[in-house]
Amino acid sequence: MEPTLLQKINNSTLKNAPDRLPKLFPDSSLPLPPSEIFEELCSGSSPLYQQLKWVGCPDLTAQSPESQLVEFLNTLGQRMEQLLHANKGSLPPTKRRWMICDDMEDASAAWNPGLILSSQPRRRWSNVHVHAEVESSTSDIQERLANGAYHIFSTQDNRRFVISIAFLGENIELYIFDRSGLVITTPFHIHNEPQDFVRVLAALMFADRATLGYDPSIVESSKGGRYIEMAGNRYDIIETLYISDGVCGRGTVCWHVRHNDKFLVIKDAWVVKIVKEKWDPTPHTEAETLERIRGLAGVPLLHDVDIVTVNGEWGTDALRICLRSRIGKIDNRIHQRVVLQPFGQPLSTFASRKELISVLIDAVKAHWNLWDTKQILHRDISVDNILLVHPDDMPPATSDTNVKLPPQDSSSPSLRRGLLIDMKHALRTSSAQDNGPRKGTLPFMAVQLLLKGGDQLAGAQLHHHLESFLYVFIWLCVHYAGPDNAERQNFDINQSKLSCWVNGETYEKIGSAKDATMRAGWKTHVLDSFSPYFEPLKPCATAWRQLWLDGSAKFTHNAILGVLEDALVSLDDTEDWSAKDDPEGYGEKMGKRKREIDEGKENGNGTGTGGHDRPMKAIKSQKGRPAAPSSSPQLPKQKGTAKASRIPVPTKPSRGRAGKN
Repeated sequence: MEPTLLQKINNSTLKNAPDRLPKLFPDSSLPLPPSEIFEELCSGSSPLYQQLKWVGCPDLTAQSPESQLVEFLNTLGQRMEQLLHANKGSLPPTKRRWMICDDMEDASAAWNPGLILSSQPRRRWSNVHVHAEVESSTSDIQERLANGAYHIFSTQDNRRFVISIAFLGENIELYIFDRSGLVITTPFHIHNEPQDFVRVLAALMFADRATLGYDPSIVESSKGGRYIEMAGNRYDIIETLYISDGVCGRGTVCWHVRHNDKFLVIKDAWVVKIVKEKWDPTPHTEAETLERIRGLAGVPLLHDVDIVTVNGEWGTDALRICLRSRIGKIDNRIHQRVVLQPFGQPLSTFASRKELISVLIDAVKAHWNLWDTKQILHRDISVDNILLVHPDDMPPATSDTNVKLPPQDSSSPSLRRGLLIDMKHALRTSSAQDNGPRKGTLPFMAVQLLLKGGDQLAGAQLHHHLESFLYVFIWLCVHYAGPDNAERQNFDINQSKLSCWVNGETYEKIGSAKDATMRAGWKTHVLDSFSPYFEPLKPCATAWRQLWLDGSAKFTHNAILGVLEDALVSLDDTEDWSAKDDPEGYGEKMGKRKREIDEGKENGNGTGTGGHDRPMKAIKSQKGRPAAPSSSPQLPKQKGTAKASRIPVPTKPSRGRAGKN
């Protein structure tokens, strides 16, 4: 896990939270009250609790007691199960078992979890209900448990929170990770406080899945597959499109769904609750922004919105309500879902150079529409936030605007349209000046914004956000060998002349290096990095860059559209390109790579699968690019150090969608 992500958890941690066990596991969530279970365990011919100690419990202060602890927990669980059968208590449909994990299939070679609770025989993070570690001290246990929570959140699309256990000698602490951070319970003694131990173990092994942190509104269908219940409607899940990395933050998940024969996208996120004054018209959530821009051309249409409620609770403050005096700056996050249309494909799936330019024209015009009509700045233009959509699926534009998307080119009826998505960072402002906190994705951020550094970027201008479109265009030209997601096989930006765009000690140094490549290094660093397929677009890139050199007065929506429309006219309708004949020799390599990806998806190792028990997003780097965190990059302050710090950059999506993290 990235150090910056771990730091976010550490900065949002509440320790020694008292009286959390009854809150987490109330008697109503258990098949029998803990007092009754404990009384039965103490009775009979073979009591499991005698002389103030649990029978069979290993010495937890000894070296590596994990195997004996797993045996003890499963033995105790088996006795509880017999008791519940005798009392006709409810049991989960699939038995849960504790396992020792020295052979996790999808764990790092350098680290395996200590114990896991699972209902499946395969030891995978996507199957883990609870993660536990055994230590004699708290030295690094928080980091290890946080790493486990990170893997669970990153591979399970139906998680509201994650419960982990720290066995610290004979003391036990529960670590509850959610999108606001971490709550650590007051420790209790496994032998001296046996009913607390019974409450925890009975809940983890026999309570319903919602008690373990799963979202009950995501339902397993009796006919196979899953569906989401939302505002009285059923949305059948076709596939999971995206799961954001990280623990704290929005925790965005996107699904491709079907509802009444209509294909839609559900975007699930934990948004910060902001108390607004009645007079405040500013949209503070993505749903509010989408409602405000309803009917604009080139942006998603809000189909529905809902706040997810479980047992009457809809925010992360429920666990912290009694700790309000200690919360400080910890965000209260609300679980919100929006249903969007249409369903789109990633920008990297463009079918031709002409379609790519046409889609960029649409995206720039949509950006202009947002600003010109609604005074809204998008503030996160990136390669992930522009999609391709079939013309028939584009939402009809019903709002009057001064900027119109061009009609479909009759000579190229197959060209898809561009859709500008992801309004989570969009900001309404009365001027072209953006006074909000830094937003954006590192490789696509404007040079001047990087040079300013810091957490606040007061004074960011409209042209700074427009600059991001140029970097999206360059990113595609250097990363792809051709159309249809044909990724270059011998290009790694971290090993290229453009590595300075994504690596550096500070934002300021990255900005300075990026500025140099855009000026003196334009040909040697940028143009020479283009793949041969994009050779016909070098004049377009050079003209676009000249607008940037000419300054903000000339770097406008209209000027950029002029450059792109000139390029569009210059391009042929047909192209003589194939992976097999590519001059850089990708044919067989790319075919082999595609087969490996397809096989990986079938085996549950891919980045976008239909089965919820498989990883949805690779944890490790893709082609040398480190996996991205769920929020905008936050570079830790470094004083008096020359050690380079790699700032995470975005990975490419593997499926179409109408929204992401």
